[in-house]
Amino acid sequence: MQSGSPFQPSALKGLYWQQVAYNIANPKSKPGHTIIGITNLYIAAVCRVTKGQPKAVCQAPGVESAAASLL
Repeated sequence: MQSGSPFQPSALKGLYWQQVAYNIANPKSKPGHTIIGITNLYIAAVCRVTKGQPKAVCQAPGVESAAASLL
């Protein structure tokens, strides 16, 4: 269970929406790396509940890597 934001929203403070979208989509940016990593953890948790379905999502490298860190 998680309470609150899993990352510091201030990392996106002062950015235009286009810059926010770029940062979220770019895993090389610090905010993007953090947000994509957290997203992969959430997806890995859902994949555990759905017994790995859909495979196209649950077998993505980032999701499989995140799944290894779940308890």
